[in-house]
Amino acid sequence: MSEEIKRLCSALAIPTVSEPEMTEETKENFRRFADFLRAAYPAFHSEMTVETVGGAGLLYTFRSGSEKDGVLFLSHMDTVPAGDEAAWEHPPFGAAVCDGYVYGRGALDMKGHLIAMLEAFERLFSRGLRPSRDVYVFLGCNEELMNDGCSSAKEAARLLEKRGVKCEFSLDEGGLPYTGEYLGLDRMIGLIGISERGYADVRLVAEAPGGHSAMPPEKSALGLLCEAGRNIEKHFTKARMNSVAAEFFDALAPHAAGKIRFASKHRKLCRGAILRRLSKYDRAGAMVKTTAALTMAEGSSRPNVLPRSASLTVNIRFSPDDEPDEIIGRLKKLLPEGVRAEVLGVIPPSKVSGTDTDAYCAVSESMEKTLGILSLPYPVIFGTDSRYFYGVARDVYHFSPFLSFAEDNKTIHSENERIAVDSFMKGIDFFEDLISKTCLGK
Repeated sequence: MSEEIKRLCSALAIPTVSEPEMTEETKENFRRFADFLRAAYPAFHSEMTVETVGGAGLLYTFRSGSEKDGVLFLSHMDTVPAGDEAAWEHPPFGAAVCDGYVYGRGALDMKGHLIAMLEAFERLFSRGLRPSRDVYVFLGCNEELMNDGCSSAKEAARLLEKRGVKCEFSLDEGGLPYTGEYLGLDRMIGLIGISERGYADVRLVAEAPGGHSAMPPEKSALGLLCEAGRNIEKHFTKARMNSVAAEFFDALAPHAAGKIRFASKHRKLCRGAILRRLSKYDRAGAMVKTTAALTMAEGSSRPNVLPRSASLTVNIRFSPDDEPDEIIGRLKKLLPEGVRAEVLGVIPPSKVSGTDTDAYCAVSESMEKTLGILSLPYPVIFGTDSRYFYGVARDVYHFSPFLSFAEDNKTIHSENERIAVDSFMKGIDFFEDLISKTCLGK
């Protein structure tokens, strides 16, 4: 077993599960993780100053003395809980290496990314190389909570803005390698996230007479919510060619073949056919849709009691270019009489980062050189800590350089999360090449 894999296993063995209210045990686990990083990457820590931000987040800084804008690398140390540990083939925090894979909670999301990045920095610093511009690395401690109120990343972004830090670009998780077969390509593709969908939670509330379930009213509170839910699932989602999806097809056109090449080259003419095809797939459809998912319901505490009040929570993810007020207004029009909407929180879609920048080209070139894959821009369909750093970084990009994502992305937040050993090692090569290209130049 290589030393790099041993260090990855050590990272996975520390259960840094994020919690809304950190227990002493959780705090100790994050302290252990920080101590592990300090011992595992001495050259990195000798060159970078580190400070704790937002509870247990770690902000590293390298000051070069250059007036050139800096570069920011993002990752997070926290994971979701293991879930049903009996469903795992290997213990979720056992960091088992088996048949060419490393198993463990956080292997893909996102300690694999974090460790590969630090391995690359350690290689470069160990050779005596020094960045020619300021470099920042932030490791969050509660990204998985998606909670503005306690976000360590939000605190780090505020701190950097207060210090007047300006970065040419940042890089975070969110873009993934995939097979290009369904796009008419005979090679792997790498999706570089250039925007992030917005986010809102809307709680639907209905009230009706309570009482015994043997004597239900014509319309119960839960019945009204079921009607609202049916309307939302049937009529809310509309696919459209947003600006990022348009860039995706413009970039795809020169490389595709057959009908897909024609449709991509003539995307305005073929708009309807493209949207209908993408809408058949959950992940691809999310690239061209603002989605509304029914996620939480609450009614009576007993099966034979009618609730006087019931609620249904809808999670909305806004596509690029969408106006949240307009979208929420559309949802409200689908509600039957007797159901009201309470907006719990809104995060608008992010701005769209450029695909004609030196930074985008550098990420793309490193993907081609170290992974042999074709880069395409796309809208990140879930949320990341990057949403806080648009006041720091001029362009915000997303990509995790692990080819095994294409096969194993369904293990994220599920049992048997894993990363392929050879995929992890190539990920280190990607970061080393990208850091060299963007941070060590003149």
